[in-house]
Amino acid sequence: MEPLVHPIFENQTGTWQYVVACPDTRQAVIIDPVLNLDLAELNITTTSADELLAVVTSNQYTVTRLMETHAHADHLTAAFYLQRQLLTLNQPEAPVCPISTGRRI
Repeated sequence: MEPLVHPIFENQTGTWQYVVACPDTRQAVIIDPVLNLDLAELNITTTSADELLAVVTSNQYTVTRLMETHAHADHLTAAFYLQRQLLTLNQPEAPVCPISTGRRI
């Protein structure tokens, strides 16, 4: 059975983030979540992270992990924000899992 993959592109940093779910169990992981940073305005928003949450809620997924695939020099992670928001949706706490293979990160 193929996983359900929801790619979401964050335009400002050119970063892809994903919700990947099992179609049977509805369990999902969120990969490389982005906080939106506007350096000109010195403003951080959660627009991209909220898009991920919308995918999760509209598909009735339970998020089991937040995954970071690499060190992010191009954006800030939204993992902590998502952990808190998922708890308000009565979801279990999703641990942040770094899956980087880089030795010097």
